[in-house]
Amino acid sequence: MPDRIHIGNCPVDRLDFSSTVEALLEATRKSGRLCVVPVNASTVVMASRDFLFRETLEGMDVILPDGYWLQWAARLLGRPATNHVATVPLTYALLQRLAPSRGTVFLLGAEAPVVEKASQELGRRFPGLRVVGTRNGYFSEGEEEAIVEQIKAAHPQVLLLGISSPKRELFVTRHRQRLEVPVVMGVGGLLDILGGRTKEGPQWLRNYGLMWFYRFAKEPRRLWKRYTVTNGRFAWIVLRDAFEGVFGRSGKPRRLP
Repeated sequence: MPDRIHIGNCPVDRLDFSSTVEALLEATRKSGRLCVVPVNASTVVMASRDFLFRETLEGMDVILPDGYWLQWAARLLGRPATNHVATVPLTYALLQRLAPSRGTVFLLGAEAPVVEKASQELGRRFPGLRVVGTRNGYFSEGEEEAIVEQIKAAHPQVLLLGISSPKRELFVTRHRQRLEVPVVMGVGGLLDILGGRTKEGPQWLRNYGLMWFYRFAKEPRRLWKRYTVTNGRFAWIVLRDAFEGVFGRSGKPRRLP
């Protein structure tokens, strides 16, 4: 289990990109059981308000610091430093290593036409990799039993979950013991990227923590709330905790006003 710190009430693991890839690859070889989810500023805000979601996150095996600003927050709060381990390049690195041995993946998420195109794109990018099943991400809790059986029957080494929080984490928590998948991995909007619905910005923007600006410019109507209200609340949580770290905490539960 990696070292775990907290930003606000949100757990974040201290990870290194290369060693994380190796750990995931090792799990696929030894039929391990690793549940991996990414967190970012939005997750920190959600965890500050939702106790059940926070407890669900704590139960995940690996929590990726998928937001650049989590690094900044950890330093400001005096926490042990964490690296920015982005979901998209991490997933690509894992699949690249799996492909030569004809590794298997199952895709769960996005709209049906998008996830089918994502399956084809993975085959093109990673020759040898086998997509053994797909399912769109629009389902009710009552449909989950059939989805679990579909995944089990396919016997993938990796399950890529392109569904949003908290639905993703609750699905994993309910079914992790029955899925029988070595690596269950939340991948955010990766399936939409692979399926051509959205585009991933250039790497240099990611290096400077500006990928959010690229996404906002592409979809301002859909993302304006996330990148204004939500990010503002994230900043408030971090600054409040920094202030309390200097002047002492009241001991009251941490909640947004």
